[in-house]
Amino acid sequence: MTVPTVADLMAQTAISNGIHRWAVEGGLIEVAADELLPILDQAYDANMPDWASLVSYDDGSWHVA
Repeated sequence: MTVPTVADLMAQTAISNGIHRWAVEGGLIEVAADELLPILDQAYDANMPDWASLVSYDDGSWHVA
């Protein structure tokens, strides 16, 4: 199984000019690349295919499980 990289996810979530759409509990949010990239870098695990599932957003802040 191929593990998606941070760059893969950034490409998949891009919707326009540095803005990304990210699924969160209760829906989707639009977020700037400079806000999303650091949290994805923190969560990335080359040995875990679903590493992005560790990322959550609630109460206005990002978390990595």
